[in-house]
Amino acid sequence: GSAADGLGGAVNSLGMQMTLIPPGEFVMGASETDIDRALEGVDRETQGWYVSEIRNSLPQHPVKLTRPFWLAATEVTVGQFKKFVAATHYKTEAESDGKGGGQYGATGSKQSPEYNWKTPGYEQQDNFPVMQVSWNDAVEFCNWLSQQERLPPVYAHNGTQWQIVPGYGYRLPTEAEWEFACRAGTTTTFFW
Repeated sequence: GSAADGLGGAVNSLGMQMTLIPPGEFVMGASETDIDRALEGVDRETQGWYVSEIRNSLPQHPVKLTRPFWLAATEVTVGQFKKFVAATHYKTEAESDGKGGGQYGATGSKQSPEYNWKTPGYEQQDNFPVMQVSWNDAVEFCNWLSQQERLPPVYAHNGTQWQIVPGYGYRLPTEAEWEFACRAGTTTTFFW
């Protein structure tokens, strides 16, 4: 069960603080000015990657979210993911595919079997966001958490791919839901 905190939020059985996001309208995506600002101070070598990523958010367009939704106040933590793995003996794709996860830094990127959610390549604590998990790993976590909360899972695997099925269980937010929540009612590049 969930315990309401009186601020439009609840805490689930894993101790995740959930925040109720109301319906609303906003302009989704980045403007040309946002792109120019994002590229300030970025070296030329890195600019190409940034430009292609940022351009995915063009053109800006109005979006209306018609239903409220619950969103975790923080990313899933290492400690929360650890409980999922302990209960299910789940192996992430980085652990099971033989390739491992990736390490990204100023000198480039490196993929290695040594990198996974338990060993991301740096010291971590249980309250850190879990890293080195794939979309598929996140979906497995969502389905498990839905079962823990006695909610119908939102994802079903048909043998070759995942499908979204009707239900009120845990799921990943849509891109529009994520951006709407992150904007926190603002119209600026950053909510602050």
